Amino acid sequence: MVAHRVEKLKVRFAYMILLPHMLVGAVLGAKIHSYFIILPVALALHFFLDCLPHWEYEKKKLSRLFGAKFQLFIFKALLDLALGLAAVWWLFGGSLYLKYVIFSVFISILPDGLTLINRLSHGRIKFLDKLQLFHEKIHPRDNRKLVVGGLVLEALAVGFVIYIVVYAKNF
Repeated sequence: MVAHRVEKLKVRFAYMILLPHMLVGAVLGAKIHSYFIILPVALALHFFLDCLPHWEYEKKKLSRLFGAKFQLFIFKALLDLALGLAAVWWLFGGSLYLKYVIFSVFISILPDGLTLINRLSHGRIKFLDKLQLFHEKIHPRDNRKLVVGGLVLEALAVGFVIYIVVYAKNF
């Protein structure tokens, strides 16, 4: 029933690129050294960032993507993940709190990973249908019009993270 409602949304399946989520998660893990606090805060920050207008690469209905289009989607997602991991390592690789940074980065991108799993399983994992419905409802409705503004907002978010890293203590 929930899967049917998700399909009725007819919203293109798209996300903020992973890099901003990962950098915000990394700063969180560098500043908060408790797994129990990181878990809910990182999840809340993920959804907060998704509420903001942002640029994203499209992920049309994955059930319709095969061959070259699906391979291109996977390539973009893996490149995004690799760039995010490289940026996190460059900024936080020497941190005394690296284990919290890694945990927080993982939790910060977990909702997108779970939604992808739900799409690939065609909604067979019922509790993920509810997560996907929530995830899609909080996204701005038409991010295709937000390419320039979305890139600016994401660049500001990344710049803010770098500012915190450069000027904050205890890294």
